[in-house]
Amino acid sequence: MRKFFSAIAVVVGLVALLLGVGQRTIWAPPETLTASIAQAPKGSPLTVIESGVVSASDTPVQLTIESKGTFSASLGRAEDVNAWVDGSAHTTIRGVDKSNLVLDAESTPGKATSPNPAGADLFYGSETAKDTMTYRWSAPDDGNWSLLLAANGKADAPTNVTVSWAGNTDTPFSMPLIVVGSLLVLLGLAGLLTRGRGKGTASRAMLDSPRRESRGQTEGSGNGTAKRLAAGATALSLLVLPASPALAVGAAVSVVDGGTATSYPVLMPEQLKRILDSVSTTVSESDKKRDAKTLGYRAAGGALRLRKANYKLLSDGVKVRVATPFSVDVIRSAAVTTSTDFPRNIMIVTAKDNNPETIPSVLALTQKTPWDNYKLVSAPAMLAGATFPGIGVGDSAVQSLKPGDKTLKTSPEVALTQLANVLDNDKAKEKADFADNPYIKINATEQAALAKANAKNAVVKFDRTVIPADTMVLSAPDGGAVVMGQLTSTTTVTPKELGGKVVLDSITSKITGVKETDKGIVVSYGESMLLYVPAAGSADKIRLVAVESITLGAQLKK
Repeated sequence: MRKFFSAIAVVVGLVALLLGVGQRTIWAPPETLTASIAQAPKGSPLTVIESGVVSASDTPVQLTIESKGTFSASLGRAEDVNAWVDGSAHTTIRGVDKSNLVLDAESTPGKATSPNPAGADLFYGSETAKDTMTYRWSAPDDGNWSLLLAANGKADAPTNVTVSWAGNTDTPFSMPLIVVGSLLVLLGLAGLLTRGRGKGTASRAMLDSPRRESRGQTEGSGNGTAKRLAAGATALSLLVLPASPALAVGAAVSVVDGGTATSYPVLMPEQLKRILDSVSTTVSESDKKRDAKTLGYRAAGGALRLRKANYKLLSDGVKVRVATPFSVDVIRSAAVTTSTDFPRNIMIVTAKDNNPETIPSVLALTQKTPWDNYKLVSAPAMLAGATFPGIGVGDSAVQSLKPGDKTLKTSPEVALTQLANVLDNDKAKEKADFADNPYIKINATEQAALAKANAKNAVVKFDRTVIPADTMVLSAPDGGAVVMGQLTSTTTVTPKELGGKVVLDSITSKITGVKETDKGIVVSYGESMLLYVPAAGSADKIRLVAVESITLGAQLKK
């Protein structure tokens, strides 16, 4: 009976060993799992891969994208990607069905074309490839992110996408099966061999040797055999065992919920720097070549209008001051909103270095729609002694406000109108609402000198008007707001008496082609003004922070 049970132990042990070793070899789970789209969706110009694909693993997944020809992959916040594809036909890959290794994809109907997203400001970054791209998913910041694929916005976007991730190679029962199986085999063999040798030796001993001596030989022979078998079996088990498996990949995480209350900056620091570099390069090259067409790619509003006029005058040989250049090497303050609405407005204080003596510029940029790049709308230089609120990218206190906002000490549109009145007339009652400022004083002095110089023969009138469409307002962390506005300024000089004449200076003479006029002349300027308006209830006054004034032209009165 004992022999029977020993044989059973050997058989069961061998089966356990086979199962244990098999789990680590022929039945081992795959180290890499791959999922793909089961059926190719209908062609569309865009393909969206949502962050749900990362639910396959808690480690970065790898995407393999195949398509004929050149295509791009642009990474952006989910809200931004959704804004880009809005209205266009697109395929959306939402996640992974791990049980069937299939990607969850659906098609959305819409327009057959879309703007090409490659390199657009809306996205954190874009990569291009031809035929095949291997992309390792890694979000640069918290929040929901999506990957947008496109050929050129007209041809079909890639949909041949496979997602790969590390498989769970953990085999928790393998080692116990190997250990238990080895023990059972050893015990079974020991039982079988020990009992068989014991009986034979005992019979011979009864004929040839005393009982005590034969018993010692029986025990010695049995133990020696068992030890040799144990050593052999152990060596065998060590030889057939593969290397220990890597740490198992954890359980899949659930898809991130897009309905989070947390807000994120519309631009990442690296993204902002890329945009500023592009704007700076385009404006600088346009200034050198006086190329208004190229300027239009990165400028709009006041910045485009003022520089175009400046280019024309310079090209005509008029010796007017050139538009103020600016550098974006150093970012000193960045008012970047967290609102996903459009248009998006930002104000950035930049300089060529951190030297306190360096005069920084305040760049106001706007992104009209998701498909537009940011464009410079104003770039005045800061005044000596002026301050701009210290703001970091993504400060939730920074929000776009309406020109008529009533939460401030004075609404932005009223503040700009008051500034225009003060600059026209140094004795205007609104002057009391503004903090002392060297520019306001210099402007008053120069205008008074011009009026005095022409007092005998002419009447000089100054008139400024606000351009409402060009007003940009961003709230500051302290409850106040920075207000960028555009003014059109005119200086009209008219003869005092009928038959009188106005003698023109070299600049206006060059512009108009005459040296004097008996009708009068109107000289126009474009002025970019940045104000700081305090919060409601504050005892502080409105401050003029930055200014740029450019000659637009001159016309003879008729």
